[in-house]
Amino acid sequence: MTRFRPLAFLALLLFASAAQAEGLGVSLAGGGKTPDGLRKGLEQAAQDSKTLIDVEDAAGDADQQLAQLQGFIVAGVDALIVQPVRPSDTAALTQLANTASLPLVFVNREPTDAEQLRGRVVYVGANEAEAATLQAQELCRREAEAGKNPANILVMSGDLSDRTAAIRSRTLKDVIGRKDCNQLKILDEQSAVGDQAKAQDLMSNWLVAGFAPDAVVAQNDAMALGIIAALKAQGLSPTSVIVTGVDATPEALTAVKAGDLAATVFQDAYTQGTEAVRSALNLVRGEPLPPKTYTGTRLITAVNADFVVAPN
Repeated sequence: MTRFRPLAFLALLLFASAAQAEGLGVSLAGGGKTPDGLRKGLEQAAQDSKTLIDVEDAAGDADQQLAQLQGFIVAGVDALIVQPVRPSDTAALTQLANTASLPLVFVNREPTDAEQLRGRVVYVGANEAEAATLQAQELCRREAEAGKNPANILVMSGDLSDRTAAIRSRTLKDVIGRKDCNQLKILDEQSAVGDQAKAQDLMSNWLVAGFAPDAVVAQNDAMALGIIAALKAQGLSPTSVIVTGVDATPEALTAVKAGDLAATVFQDAYTQGTEAVRSALNLVRGEPLPPKTYTGTRLITAVNADFVVAPN
């Protein structure tokens, strides 16, 4: 792991300045919101480009993340990479970077003010609308093949103050509003804030309340796994209720292969990490970049679950 603490990092930057080595300060959201693949992509890209990098974990604390960026600025980094703890509060991080005249790359979690990004502040990550579309279209296809019309679904969202969750929720509704997918009827939508244990509790409550869904849409894989656990606890086979997720985590891929999880969407967190480093270095060197760089998405089912070889 390529990692230096701030004071040592400053010394390394001063030592390396003659060789013009760039230094990047990276703050990850943590708190269960950072994919392993993202960390590995960042570290591998830094190693390949011989870039000094300090990776800090904010442990889900937005104030700690702000303090980490302030520390990076004092240490003299050349650019900042941030997986925001609260995408709704990124304007303060952008202002901090602009005041310090440093390039800033938001990665993996799209900031709420993404449409206002410009200049040396950019976003690298998945196209959330594309991911949600793939998920919804697969659900439409499966329910049509099963002859369900209407097909009753429950929707479990993440934190709707998070731009990612809001985009996924809106996109799902857009897709099922189309003529070729309007057999899907939403019985209820509630948030489990992306958490597996909360998702299991919510699904259990839905079942106790008498909901009998044909499918459950989870906005991430952690919640999908919680849904599956709740179904099994009630003696229901996941094959009788279609469950879909997003992220293609290793645990979700295992569930897909076992037939418990119908589908997930691969978003390639590893490439997000490598692209974030590349983007930061390009900005340091004065190269113009688009405000958003989207990494790929791909629908994953039992047919192609072995496709995912990079950590996610």
